[in-house]
Order: sequence, then C-alpha cells, then structure tokens
Amino acid sequence: MSSKSSTSQAVCPICHKPTIDQFRPFCSAHCSHIDLGKWLNGQYALPDKESDPENEKILLENHKTRLDQNDSIG
Repeated sequence: MSSKSSTSQAVCPICHKPTIDQFRPFCSAHCSHIDLGKWLNGQYALPDKESDPENEKILLENHKTRLDQNDSIG
C-alpha cells in the first residue's frame, strides 16, 4: 500500500511549481518575494468601491441634491 494521499499538491501562484510547506503558498522564498513586490508596487489591488463609475454617479447625484436643498433653504 502506498502512503501517498489522493489529493493534488498545490502549485505556486507565481511559477506554477509544486509548493513547499516552508514557503506555502509559494515554492520558494524567491517567489514569495516576487509576490510581495507586486503588492508593494500596486500591481495587486483590492477594488475600491468609491472608484466604481456607478457609485461615483450616485455620490455626485446625492451631493447635487444636498446642494439644491441647501439653496432652497437659504
């Protein structure tokens, strides 16, 4: 009997080689540094809800409505 499990081994998201537990989810320190560099350089970014064009349109309409309300008061 083999002691290997039937699960597939994870692959490095940078070079697609099999991962090593010490550097998981990467295969090496080199690939983990590449990934860190991408985060620090802004190559990876989480979406900003305020930069969504539809969201900006809603914010602008709300702002105009408040300005109109202030003008009608004064």
